[in-house]
Amino acid sequence: MTHRLRIFLETLRASSESRKRRWTAGLSAVSMALVFTLWLVTFQANVGVLDPAAQAEEEERPNAFFGTFKAGSVVLWGAISSAIGREREVTIERDEFTFTPKNTPAAPIYELPTE
Repeated sequence: MTHRLRIFLETLRASSESRKRRWTAGLSAVSMALVFTLWLVTFQANVGVLDPAAQAEEEERPNAFFGTFKAGSVVLWGAISSAIGREREVTIERDEFTFTPKNTPAAPIYELPTE
């Protein structure tokens, strides 16, 4: 097993940069999912021990987390898809962007000393 892993890592080291980036992104996503799952399990275990009323309520609604996750995903996907399909128009008028307050006195002009 370690020999096959070592061979795979050697071929990955010799491969192109784009392939290395894809593997890095994929493994990062998997590790983030594992950490999040571990955190969720730990959080659920601690909350269940601290609040017996919450545990009784959870037994009535068995998949509350996944239902909330699904509803949030639908809302997020709707926001992303509406933002992608929208056309945008930008108008820039120079007079509106002066970057100095109106009615300010002109700065005095001083000559630089010459040697």
